[in-house]
Amino acid sequence: MAVGEDHHDGARCSTVQVGRRWRCGAEPTLQARLFPWLTLTDNVAFGLPARTTQRARDPVRETLDVVGLGAFANALPKQLAGGMAQRAALARAL
Repeated sequence: MAVGEDHHDGARCSTVQVGRRWRCGAEPTLQARLFPWLTLTDNVAFGLPARTTQRARDPVRETLDVVGLGAFANALPKQLAGGMAQRAALARAL
């Protein structure tokens, strides 16, 4: 994962690279805001259309693997360390 800046249409844009993809405008926040009653997978999938379908779950699992949280997919937020919660919030933003 890499973070940088780019120029799109003459405007500066913060970018985050995940694997081979670059995302423009993705900036991690300072506080991880996770729903305490949802698993890590459900937190990352929250807001996706049809988040309960297998088609929506595959990119979620891939993103969790990229941020190093694939083994914690079924964990609740209270079971995560602070840095892990930050990475979970970053995965949701991506």
